[in-house]
Amino acid sequence: MARPIKETPILTKSKDIQRVLNAIKNPRAVSKKEDEKAMQAYNFLESIRQF
Repeated sequence: MARPIKETPILTKSKDIQRVLNAIKNPRAVSKKEDEKAMQAYNFLESIRQF
């Protein structure tokens, strides 16, 4: 039998909310190498997808 699905956590503490808002406002910088690696992975997945 399958396990029940956990509920989505709700941000209730002000520290959690501030951390998430700060992460949204200040995204981390991505290097050119990381960007190219992600694009290669995306292109590979695009090439094998089927509908």
